[in-house]
Amino acid sequence: MLRLALAVMLCSPAHAGPSALADSCRSVVQAPGFVAPDGSKVALAGYATGRPLAVVVVKGHWCSVCMKQLRSLSRRLSEVRAAGGEVVGLSTEDAGTNAMLMKKHGLRLPILGEPSAALLERLGFWSPKMGHPIPGLVFLDRCGDVVRRRLGRRPGVSQDRMVIETLRELARAPARCAVKASGPRPGYQGFVSSLASSASMISAKASGG
Repeated sequence: MLRLALAVMLCSPAHAGPSALADSCRSVVQAPGFVAPDGSKVALAGYATGRPLAVVVVKGHWCSVCMKQLRSLSRRLSEVRAAGGEVVGLSTEDAGTNAMLMKKHGLRLPILGEPSAALLERLGFWSPKMGHPIPGLVFLDRCGDVVRRRLGRRPGVSQDRMVIETLRELARAPARCAVKASGPRPGYQGFVSSLASSASMISAKASGG
């Protein structure tokens, strides 16, 4: 099933080296075809400005294994950032659903959406037969280029350490571009602020304050 999916409209073959992968997938990750939790259109590359990025592709809100992975990486977000990287989730859900999931699971990382699945298909993470994304990981370097892909996920096997070490490696690697200083992630900072405010209010009510 995975081999069939890889043959469909890929931006580059699975065996392509980092340079070929980056060049051929650049138009995909730079396209503002992804939806941030606040509903704004964003590009994946915008989340990798100055820092390597791990994109966790999830099947959907109903995938308990996917949600568990996002929760685990969210809890380890300080380690991710200490390694020099960032993490986002990616699904085909709309902004409202992803925002609800972030609140429900207490995520400190954003889940982006791509309801059309057209860009996910080009990255090789869409299964027409199953009608949902193929779970996996996409890594972008500090220039915002795709440099690695990993399809599939084994239930019960954590990928956290691999994600953090890969980000650390990419953060230390010589940049192939003039790296910009990292800044606020598009379409996310305001949402996180409102989420933190809501959490504080809930905590205050719970404590009787």
